[in-house]
Amino acid sequence: GGGGGDDEQYLVRQVVGVSANEQGLVVADVLRPGQRVKLHVRDREAAVKDVETLMSNYKKKRLTAMMMGGPSTPPAAGVLLFSCLGRGRALFNEANYDSRMAHISTGVPVAGVFCNGEIGPVLGSSRLLGFTSVFTLVRPKTAPPPPPPPPPPPAT
Repeated sequence: GGGGGDDEQYLVRQVVGVSANEQGLVVADVLRPGQRVKLHVRDREAAVKDVETLMSNYKKKRLTAMMMGGPSTPPAAGVLLFSCLGRGRALFNEANYDSRMAHISTGVPVAGVFCNGEIGPVLGSSRLLGFTSVFTLVRPKTAPPPPPPPPPPPAT
């Protein structure tokens, strides 16, 4: 996946080996000469921070839209979650962390699957990702009409 927790986006690719002859690492992607790379260690703390930041940003956008009173995108009706097999209990030391956070943050049902590679947006295009979760909001094409105002209190 790519840094959902900050403004910088990048692709994370798995190191699949070491080349003693070339004195280098073998990465599961094609690198260009001179391309900058970062080394990352996936850990629970960083993954929790990414999920919490993503969900917090969603809630802030929804709250801002509600407070502005103008037209906004309809609220989510559900969440589809595509999560890497390397996440879940193995990463978080608890089951269902990603789906629980999605449900708490959106208040809607969450359905999903564990994958061995997820497809999601990074750097302006859809990419094959790994060791990440892709949260997909499902919403109606138009927002439901607002509820009618409450009736006036009875005259006394």
